[in-house]
Amino acid sequence: MKRSITIAFLLVISLTASINNVFAWGKAGHQMVAEVAFNYLDAATKAKILQALNSYNIEQAATWMDDVRGDASLGYMKSWHFVNIDKGAVYKTHGSDAAFQLNRVITALMHKATLTADTVKRDLLILFHLMGDLHQPLHVGYGTDLGGNKATVSFLGKPNNNLHHVWDGDIIYNKKIKLADCIKANSTYTPAQIAAIQKVDVMAWLTQSRAYLNTNVYTFQNATISQAYIDHNAPVIEKQIGIAGLRLAGILKAAFK
Repeated sequence: MKRSITIAFLLVISLTASINNVFAWGKAGHQMVAEVAFNYLDAATKAKILQALNSYNIEQAATWMDDVRGDASLGYMKSWHFVNIDKGAVYKTHGSDAAFQLNRVITALMHKATLTADTVKRDLLILFHLMGDLHQPLHVGYGTDLGGNKATVSFLGKPNNNLHHVWDGDIIYNKKIKLADCIKANSTYTPAQIAAIQKVDVMAWLTQSRAYLNTNVYTFQNATISQAYIDHNAPVIEKQIGIAGLRLAGILKAAFK
């Protein structure tokens, strides 16, 4: 009896560890965006932001919008994570996509003295997350395949994956992309280039991310993600996380310093 209980317990622990590992890697890109941003802020500004976030640290703030997807009362936020624009189509703004909501919270936080503490906290949680989403090319992808979610691919011989998942986490996991890699990706920018990168222009950011769809994202052959494809695109992910962090830092500095 004891042996059966022990085996069952170990199976539960093993399964839990496996599930947590999957979700941890799924969160890695968002968390690194927040961590890159904080790398560029002074201690006083960091303290003000953490005070505004109240019970959240920056890693929790970065993944909050994903963590609450199961909350029915927040179902209206589901479409805020992405912008779908089909090939050849022109973006038409509306209130329920990532670009509109990111613009909204940036504008609001620049006038945060007029907001309640709860509103500032909520807008910060949205800001931290959507800065990551907008810089993942498939979050500004084609509606025809739902940003790669309906594009079935084989990942290094493993079938039944989808392209969106590959860019959300599989490449990060395969190449073991770390915070230091994303900060290093920013190291070649001059102060003038950083100032240009940090200029608030959500549509320009969207356009830059979306440009990778043709040059990088959809360049695989025969629905197969090879190691060569992964190696070629890992620097794009490092660059996008690094730039997202730089831009987030600029917004946070302007709002809180």
